[in-house]
Amino acid sequence: MTKLPSGSHVLLARHLGFGAQTVGVDLTSREPQRVTIKLPKFVAMMDPVVVTARRAASLDRVGFNQRKRSGMGYYLGPDQIQNMRPNYLTDILRRVPGLRVSYTSDGEVVSSSRGTSSLMGGNCVQYFVDDMPWQSAMPGDINNFVNGNEVVGVEVYQGSSTPAQYTRGMGSCTTIVLWTRFKIRD
Repeated sequence: MTKLPSGSHVLLARHLGFGAQTVGVDLTSREPQRVTIKLPKFVAMMDPVVVTARRAASLDRVGFNQRKRSGMGYYLGPDQIQNMRPNYLTDILRRVPGLRVSYTSDGEVVSSSRGTSSLMGGNCVQYFVDDMPWQSAMPGDINNFVNGNEVVGVEVYQGSSTPAQYTRGMGSCTTIVLWTRFKIRD
């Protein structure tokens, strides 16, 4: 380079595929200055990728994750349920400790294997679907109402561990809270 002003300058060298390099140079009009710059190989640095899981945010909004952190009850989240590839709700509930799925002429009936019963006698299991109480018309009809591949979250409580908003009646029933993709959207 010719006809540059005398004094201290900074030389910036760049080339595609290499990192930029800067070198300080003192120029005088009395003698030419020779500079050697070795450019480092360029390593692409990407900004961190931030993934926001909207389904997790939806489960936060309904209190699922907060109740799960409390340690009371048994929980199945979207990833666990998706890995099961359930066709029926009972395909999911069959894997919950403390629940038993029995085959009857009316369908598959879910009961507590821990002997939790209502004050009226008998094995008591109550359901909440998308935060609303659901009452079966006949034992074993839950599979007709909730499809297994619609479920994204399950909470199961035994007796006194049931949160207040899911307590109905006077008994100490097993409570199953189901969250479907209709309430918990991606």
